Amino acid sequence: MANAAAKILLKTGPRITVSLPHQDHIALSALAERCDVSLSWLTRQAIAEFLANHSQNDLQLPLNLDKKASHQ
Repeated sequence: MANAAAKILLKTGPRITVSLPHQDHIALSALAERCDVSLSWLTRQAIAEFLANHSQNDLQLPLNLDKKASHQ
């Protein structure tokens, strides 16, 4: 069974799970539907674009350590 899992991983790549604010999910889903692509495809494209735009820069991401603010 480990070989089957390894073959799937090679074919599809590693998986990640993210939680989005409800409004972001709605907006992304609507965009995916308008463009006739899957939400997964759209997400992969967004990540690829982000990496292309920021991989050469010393990107300083804001860290919001206030748990109350991060759940808004």
